[in-house]
Amino acid sequence: MKKIVRGNDFTMRVPVRKIVGGEVEKFPLPACEEVEVNLVNAFRRRRMAHTIGVEDDSLLEVRVHSSEMALGAYALEVKGKLFGCSWRSNEYEQIMLVDNNAQGDTVFEPHEGEDSVEMDTAVVVLPPTVELGNLITGAHEAIEKANVATDRANASADKADKAAADAKSTADTAAAEAKATADAAAAEAKKTANDAAELAVTTANNAASKAEQRTTAAIAEMTKQTDTTLADVKQQTTDAIADVTQQTTDAIADVMQQTDTAIADVKQQTTDAIAKNDKATADAVAKANKATTDAVAKADKATADAVKAKADADTAADRANTAAERCESVNVDFDVERGELVIVSE
Repeated sequence: MKKIVRGNDFTMRVPVRKIVGGEVEKFPLPACEEVEVNLVNAFRRRRMAHTIGVEDDSLLEVRVHSSEMALGAYALEVKGKLFGCSWRSNEYEQIMLVDNNAQGDTVFEPHEGEDSVEMDTAVVVLPPTVELGNLITGAHEAIEKANVATDRANASADKADKAAADAKSTADTAAAEAKATADAAAAEAKKTANDAAELAVTTANNAASKAEQRTTAAIAEMTKQTDTTLADVKQQTTDAIADVTQQTTDAIADVMQQTDTAIADVKQQTTDAIAKNDKATADAVAKANKATTDAVAKADKATADAVKAKADADTAADRANTAAERCESVNVDFDVERGELVIVSE
């Protein structure tokens, strides 16, 4: 097992071999399908990008970015399919990613500009089952049949080339004879075409004369129809103008009638509003006069009450003065012997 410091990117060169009859042979990978290379640790299986070697088609070049992987030991798994049969090789603990140089033991060797490490041979054991043997035998028989078919196809191609040459010679002769016949036919056709052209010109002139006569008659008929159409259009226009004028007059009369009605309604509403306003004003004036009368009556009563209160106050003052005068002639002494107050009048 190779110990590599984590963080180094490198390429694993994995030679794949097969055992046939107890002997180890190179295993051609281009004939396989779904080839897959995995590095497997205790926790996960990581699928690696790979290519098949150019000089050696049994060599897998696997690119490893160790900085994206966890520390620990990794087994190498290679698998795929050959003729529909799955195969798999699993080599335990091929590499270990360590943390520092003291734990590492692998020195990289440059190969085609990249650091690489040579791995142990991945051995694929393909037992000689009946199905696989039949597939291989069938493949050989198919190749032999294909070779026979190719030989037959080549012979057929040679015969076809000879037949094509004969056909070309015959075609050239037929073409020369056809050209001579075509020239004679062309001369005859030219004469016939000239006669036909003269007849066509005569016929065309006659047709043009008849067409001119028909055109003149058609123009006359068209002119007549146009005059009739114009007269009809003028009459329809006059009728339409009369109808529009009548409709406009009726519309104006309706608008004036509606306007007069609206004005009368507005005047009536204004008169009613003025009457309501006058009544409201009269009611307000009456209420104001009554309030004024009540206020004057209350003021008069308050004045009379004030005069009476003043008279009562004067009477009370006179009584108070009289009482005061009486009190001036009265003395209060304390009789020690009797131990009580004594009122003495002078």
